Amino acid sequence: MGGTLFYSIAIGIPHIALTHNLEVEDIKLLFPVFGEEYWFSSCYISLLMISPLLNALISNVKQELYKYGVIILTVLVSVGPTILPWKTENYINNLLWFIYLYLLIGYLKKYHFFLSIKRNRIIFWTSYCMIFTSVYIFMRWSVTRDNFDRIIMFANEFSILVLASSISLFCIFVLKESKWNKCINEIAGTTFGIYLIHMHPMIKDSFWENIFKCSAWMESSFYAIFSIISIGLVFIGGFLIEETRKMICKWLGQYMGLNKVVIQYINDKCFNENRKAG
Repeated sequence: MGGTLFYSIAIGIPHIALTHNLEVEDIKLLFPVFGEEYWFSSCYISLLMISPLLNALISNVKQELYKYGVIILTVLVSVGPTILPWKTENYINNLLWFIYLYLLIGYLKKYHFFLSIKRNRIIFWTSYCMIFTSVYIFMRWSVTRDNFDRIIMFANEFSILVLASSISLFCIFVLKESKWNKCINEIAGTTFGIYLIHMHPMIKDSFWENIFKCSAWMESSFYAIFSIISIGLVFIGGFLIEETRKMICKWLGQYMGLNKVVIQYINDKCFNENRKAG
């Protein structure tokens, strides 16, 4: 949450000051928790705020009723939209999807319903191959970009195939013994900040068009190379910015004596509740 608020203000206020343009949408961007200004972050923070309620539901509901609820939700929010695509690009639908995933994982953890690594691998590769095949077939049939929604019909985030592959991959890593790696964890810890930087709604369009000029490279035979280089530069730049932010916030937290208080409050309200529910 701290990173989201930091980049919303650190990017938003200078952008408004430089462009001399203040609109309602700009004000909303300074408070990304409310609405759909940040897709993932807005929904994730909203999910954290209602997680104590969801944890109470997970802890107290009977298994049969819980199982019934998960099945019904799976049909409503995944199977249905896969067969008959519906408009999903809004905050409420995305938040509903996050709540469903939270309840689904809660069921798997509570009743240890992870299957075996072998079975999960079969589910993952079968789903992945079906997704790849569906995209290839629809790309062959669809000749214009207007049919993009049809092309990714079985490959969008609400698809039952994507859900199956994602959950099976999650179960594999839960069951598999993993080794702790400081370097990987350090890099992984910055990826959310990198996302917040380069996908900030105020600058993302001008960022890709004015700086990297992506449209000019679309028809180039070097587009693949350009994509790799530009993505690499964005990741490295975002990594350095996020590491700097973390160091500054850590220093301020220690200097002001708020670090331990805030961390303890978050642990008590969110993460400890999650452990009890699991």
